[in-house]
Amino acid sequence: MIDFPYKIRKSRLAKSLRLEISRADGVTLVVPNRVPLFLAKNFLLAKESWVKAKLAEQRSKKSDVFPTITPKEEKEARNNARRLIGERVNFFATILGLPVKTVAIRDQKTRWGSCSKEGNLNFNFRLIFINPELMDYVVVHELCHLKELNHSPKFWALVEKVLPDYRERRRILKRISL
Repeated sequence: MIDFPYKIRKSRLAKSLRLEISRADGVTLVVPNRVPLFLAKNFLLAKESWVKAKLAEQRSKKSDVFPTITPKEEKEARNNARRLIGERVNFFATILGLPVKTVAIRDQKTRWGSCSKEGNLNFNFRLIFINPELMDYVVVHELCHLKELNHSPKFWALVEKVLPDYRERRRILKRISL
């Protein structure tokens, strides 16, 4: 018997059963449309000890970086992020000589930022809660994807041109979990 809360999400795009565990959403069992629910629940039962271990690990990693905020405070944080990240994007885009199409502020569960093939930049609003030097790294990283949509040596050389200490910033950022 499963003794933790979970959600089931049917997906027409999913190719296999999978579990998603996040601070914000808890446990979500993603089920391809063609898989019957009884098989999905059997899968969850088989993974129960793994899920409990992950939940315990999450509880022990209480984040000091991200405060618990109310919906009103989140709205204010998003507005501040839109302004501050927008300023940093403009600053570094000028240095790199890159045109910027769209900058969106989101509540991404697993990413600090992303860049689409179309050149749209997305940033996590929680960036405003971390060290500004780390925020700058994320901004520069995503801007460099406008020139190199990969992580090739050319991409990293471009990042290094703007932030010679990017490796250290990247190492620190990896230790902060969303």
